[in-house]
Amino acid sequence: MLAQLKFKGSITAAACLFTLANIAKAGPPFVTDDPEPPPPGRWEINIPFIIQHAASGTEMNAPLFDLNYGLPNMQLQFQAPVKIVQQESERAVGLGDPLLGVKWRFLSDEKSQMQLGV
Repeated sequence: MLAQLKFKGSITAAACLFTLANIAKAGPPFVTDDPEPPPPGRWEINIPFIIQHAASGTEMNAPLFDLNYGLPNMQLQFQAPVKIVQQESERAVGLGDPLLGVKWRFLSDEKSQMQLGV
């Protein structure tokens, strides 16, 4: 009886999570990038803070300047992080590796809401 209640509770919890996941809309920054470019002629500017902590120290992109310009089904991208590395009592601050990129959305199906881009 107890196992049956736990199973029903697990199904209910999973159903709630799937429902909430459908409602929730994520935004940048992504470890994998979203396929949707900004509208043509418009800018999208993101300024996230990314922190990675390990036993050897802490690395931060604080902030990471992410500038995106929209073209039809395409995006031009420039990223420049301010890099902070902390190891024990030593700290180094400077400009991280800049990134220039192009994102192309080659599939956008409004009916299924599926998008793919590279």
